[in-house]
Amino acid sequence: MLSVLALIVALPVLGGAAAFLHWLSNRDGWVTLSGPSYFSVRDRQGQLEGRMADVHFQPVILPRLKDHRPPPILVRFDVSNSVFADSGAEGAVHLQAWPLKGPAALERTPLYNVTVPGRSARIQHGDLLMVSHGGGRKSAYSLSNGRWLFDADAPIAVFTEPDTSAAEGGRRLIAVAQSPDGVIGNGVAVLAYATPERILSRVLLYAHDPVRARFLRGTVSMTRAVERIDSAGKRVLELQLPAGLVRIGIQPDSLDLAAASVPDGLALAPMVPWGGKVPAPAPAAPAVSVSSPAPAVLPPASAARPALPAGKP
Repeated sequence: MLSVLALIVALPVLGGAAAFLHWLSNRDGWVTLSGPSYFSVRDRQGQLEGRMADVHFQPVILPRLKDHRPPPILVRFDVSNSVFADSGAEGAVHLQAWPLKGPAALERTPLYNVTVPGRSARIQHGDLLMVSHGGGRKSAYSLSNGRWLFDADAPIAVFTEPDTSAAEGGRRLIAVAQSPDGVIGNGVAVLAYATPERILSRVLLYAHDPVRARFLRGTVSMTRAVERIDSAGKRVLELQLPAGLVRIGIQPDSLDLAAASVPDGLALAPMVPWGGKVPAPAPAAPAVSVSSPAPAVLPPASAARPALPAGKP
C-alpha cells in the first residue's frame, strides 16, 4: 500500500520536472524528445508484483543505397516488462523513428510506430532492431521502415552481394527459424533471405515423414546458416542438419531452388504471403527425393507472414 502511495505522489513530481526541462530546453531553441524509464512495485494479496520500462534513443546512419544515402534517423525504442512473474509472459517493445533533418522534424508524426511482443531489444548490424523472445528466438525489424523482416533461432549470416540491380544495394541477410509446430505439419525450418529493408525470398524446408520433421525441427536452433563461394565460384547457402547437408544457390535477389540439394526425405518449397502470386515451381535438384508435389502456397501466420505496411507490427 505504501509503495502505491509513493508512486502516486512521485508521478506528478516527475511529470512536473519533465515539463520544466522541456520548457527550459525550448527557451534556447532546443526540441526535446523524452520518455520515462521507470520501475514500480506493489503488494497484491500477499504477492509481489513489479513493472519496469527502459527507454532508449539512438541516432542511426542508415546504409547507403545504390543511388543515394538516406538521411540519418533518430530511433526510439522502449521495452516494458513485468517482473517477479512466473508465467514467462512477454512484455512489449515499442519502436518509433524520426528523420534528423532539423528540429521541426522531431515535432512531426514519426516515420513509423510499431508495437510488438518481446522481452528485450537492441540495434544490431546498424540498421536492424532485434527483438528477443523466450527460448532464444529473435525477430528482426527494419529501421528504414519499421517492417518485420524475419524470425531467427540461430545466428544470422550477413554478406555483401556486389552483383545486384536492387535499389537498396548489396548487403544481404540470411536467417533460419524453426517451422511453426502445428501450422505446417511437416515443416522443419524457414529460411529467410533479405536486405535490411525488405524480404527477398522465404523458403520452407520440410520432411515427408512428420515424425522425422518433428525431430529435425528441434535441432534448428543448434545449426547455423553459412554463406560461402563454392569451387565453381558460385555463392551458396549451406545448412548442416543431423539428416545431412542442405545446399541452396544464392542469386543477388533470390534463393535458387533449382540449384539446391537436400538429403533424401527432405524437400524445399517457396513461401508466399497468403493470396500472393505463386512462383513457377523450380525443378527438383538431383539430390532431392520427392514423393509428392512441393507446396507453393502455404498457410499464413508467422511462417508465411507477409511484409506489413510501415507503422504496423
